Amino acid sequence: MGSTRTQKPALPSRGMTRGEAVAYTGYPPGVFDAMVKAGVLPDARALPLAIVGRKRPVRVWDKFALDDALDRLAGRHAANSDERDLDRAFGITSNG
Repeated sequence: MGSTRTQKPALPSRGMTRGEAVAYTGYPPGVFDAMVKAGVLPDARALPLAIVGRKRPVRVWDKFALDDALDRLAGRHAANSDERDLDRAFGITSNG
């Protein structure tokens, strides 16, 4: 019988590339980009060039920031200024 390798589970990454962030949210790429542009989803952060040693910045999406935005979209946050900003981004008005 052949040997069976046990693979370690992949560690979840807190910083994600655009492709990883798109896959994580489950939105199509164009919808993801539109939501970032509208401020509904957070934009990436550029890592300082001195840290990454590259000519072009590395853009990274933060998993926790994406989680927070997705929670707001799902109505899992109490009404606060962030939620009102999200409502404005979608053109939702409140009577209060």
